[in-house]
Amino acid sequence: MIISIRHCPVQVVTLCMLLFCSTLTAKVLSSKIIDSNRVTIEGATVSDGHKAVFSKADGSFSIDTLSDSLFVTRIGYQPLRYATHKLPQTIILQNDEIILPLVRVKAIEYRNTTPALDSQFIYPDTNSGGANTNEVLLSNSAFSSTDTQLVGERQTVSLLGSFSRHSLVMLDGIPLNTAGEAFDLSKIPVSQISSIEIIKGNSSVYGGSAAIGGIINIHTKNAISRHQMELAQNTTFGSFDTSKQQYSASYTRGLWYLSGEYAHYAARNNFYYDTPAWWGI
Repeated sequence: MIISIRHCPVQVVTLCMLLFCSTLTAKVLSSKIIDSNRVTIEGATVSDGHKAVFSKADGSFSIDTLSDSLFVTRIGYQPLRYATHKLPQTIILQNDEIILPLVRVKAIEYRNTTPALDSQFIYPDTNSGGANTNEVLLSNSAFSSTDTQLVGERQTVSLLGSFSRHSLVMLDGIPLNTAGEAFDLSKIPVSQISSIEIIKGNSSVYGGSAAIGGIINIHTKNAISRHQMELAQNTTFGSFDTSKQQYSASYTRGLWYLSGEYAHYAARNNFYYDTPAWWGI
């Protein structure tokens, strides 16, 4: 028998709609999750297939759902399924041991070593009257410089055509320009240098981005073990009344070595140069 709704009383239709809506009302379910040792489990997933919640630090959770079943899962425990109308007040999860597949690692030693970078030593002649370290390096064809070769000016070098900032300068193994700037080699007097080690080519694996062009490792003279004080004075004359006066002093006591050097240059040029006014600012 087919009943048409339009022939039913309004009260009957209203009652049917209320009964239908009551069946769609979400049920709020709450419980607590523990393990077999009665320890609360935090972070367990409770899902009805459409949404999920996680258990709190005390193991409790609350979920509103229209489904007829809930799924409880947690890594390291066996998953469970409960009918919503049979959900217990306390859910006990059993441990489920995680067994990872066996991984075997085999180590192989290769006897073929990577060839070392091209390296050479420069031993400066301290009696040649060289003004600074820059002049010593420029005697090697691998170096070049675009700086003005005058006393008192900044002196930097380029190694194998790279930028000056791409040559890492080290003093007894200590990096001096790791921030990527060019180093002024005129700060290091030749009289204090024992040798200069040059490593040509990209050495970033050893010195980082500052050693793209290579590494310049300056080795200073080793201090003598006995107590000693030294004083030295050197005077050099050249053309155009050029004169150089150099004074140095050093003192050694035990493991301490103190050294100082002062140099004065003077020249009378045979031409007049009009100094710009802004030089005095």
